[in-house]
Order: sequence, then structure tokens, then C-alpha cells
Amino acid sequence: MMGLFEQLRDNISRGLGALQGRRPQPVAAPQPTQVAAQVAAQPDSPWVTAWLDEEDFTAAGLPYRANEWFSLAQFRVPEDRQVQVRAGERRIRMYLKGLAVRAGSNYGAPTNRNVVVPNLVQTKQAAPTLPSLFHPEVAVWANVGGVWTKCPVVAINYGTGTITFEEPAGVTGTDAVEIYYTHGDGQFRFRVLRELGGVDDAAATTFNGSFSALHTLEQSNLETMWAWPNAVNLVPGMRVSLEVYTASVPMVWNSRAGHYLHIYAESRRLNIMDRSRLVKMAELAARNNL
Repeated sequence: MMGLFEQLRDNISRGLGALQGRRPQPVAAPQPTQVAAQVAAQPDSPWVTAWLDEEDFTAAGLPYRANEWFSLAQFRVPEDRQVQVRAGERRIRMYLKGLAVRAGSNYGAPTNRNVVVPNLVQTKQAAPTLPSLFHPEVAVWANVGGVWTKCPVVAINYGTGTITFEEPAGVTGTDAVEIYYTHGDGQFRFRVLRELGGVDDAAATTFNGSFSALHTLEQSNLETMWAWPNAVNLVPGMRVSLEVYTASVPMVWNSRAGHYLHIYAESRRLNIMDRSRLVKMAELAARNNL
């Protein structure tokens, strides 16, 4: 076992350099019998743009837990790709919504309703003229006869945390109204996970911050947006986990929430010879940089 790690250490600079796109340094030519053991993968295409969007992430399937970190959504690296987010990348936009659930009012006709939600935050996104079905910060849904229907947002009072919307007639049930909104409660983080088998993972945090700071940033200005701190190289067998920690605002990942996630990345095809070694090298790169 020590021989394997010594060989990995001796070749790590060369292997990580290839993964990170650096020009390789001259080295002594390996013997033919050693080539297969030293090369984990070879690039099979040039780098191309590959934005990481909310569509690339899927719900982790874990229930919300107050005052605990939990995985909200995950991105799994395709089996034939390498994905990279470069150090210092500022082309990042994120608006992640909290959830307030209310009972239906069972109105006889569509009626304006006021709901107060905790930690409501006004972002610097352009606000539409109200009333509107589409608002960048707030989305309201009502379950009408088993069908989720989007409700017009009529007014928002950020000072009191009051959202006014038009609730349809005949909405019943204790959890028949969902209000999704940008909030300032708690923190988020991205972690790179390497699957070890079973339920085990090795993890390294790559990017983190508070929701209050994130949602009040001018995210359309690259000069004011946060920079991704360290280069992250992702290969098959790795995942990116978006994890959240809030005290009083539940969060879920579904199509109604309207989460917005847009991170500039690059990808290229890989010809993989040794998947296990490749993943170990990429994880060591992540831990070395963080």
C-alpha cells in the first residue's frame, strides 16, 4: 500500500498539471510497463464553456433540518467529462429561496391575501410592475384540486415582511399554499464529494457565504461579485453538494421554488484509463487548494 501512495506522490504534480491544463515539465521517459499505471486519463477534446445552472443540480432528497447543515441539491459529474471552475471566477449569480407554508383560506372567489414571512430580503434585481405572476424574489403557489397553480404577486412590503398575493377560490388543506422568497437567514456552502462506496463520501468545502450578504450583492457587476476562491477540478465519481444552514427558514429544491444558480465553468471530454486513481488525484488537488 505504501508503494502505491509513494508512486501517487511522485506522479501527482504531473497528473494534476494535466488535469488543470498546465504545460507538463520534462521528466524521464517511463518504461513501457509503467505507462498504464501512471496515466489515469487523457483529455479528448478542448475546453468548452459549461455553465453550471440550477437544471444541472438535482434534489439531494434530504429533509430540511433547522440549525443543521444539510445537502439541498447536488451536481454529479458526467461519466465522460472533466469540469473545472477556475480560481478567481466572478461570473457567479445565485438567488436561493426559502419556503413558507400556509393553509388555504377556501375563498369563494379569488381574493388578495397578506402573509408575513421571516427574513424577507430585497435583492438588487430589477423589480417588475405589480401585480405579476413572475417576480425574481417571490413565487407563490396554491394547490387547487390537486394541481399547483401559480398566484399573482400583488405587493411586497420588505419592512414588515408582508407578501400580498391573489389566492384562488377553493384552496383548502393545511399546506396548500407555498411562498418561496429570497431571505437572509443562515449560510450556504459548496462541497466537492468523492464517492467512497456505500453511503460514505470524502468532502472538501470550495465556496461559502451568508444568505444575507449573497442576496444583497449587486450580482450584475463583476467588480462587486464574490470570486470563487480556488480552482476546482471535477472528474467522474465526484459530486458538488450545495448545502445550507438556516435557523427559521426552511429550504427545499423543486421546480416551484425558482432557485437561480449560474456559475461559469469549463468542461472537456476525458479518455479514462484508471478511474479510481483519477478521482483520488482530483480529490487531492481539491484538498491541497482549500
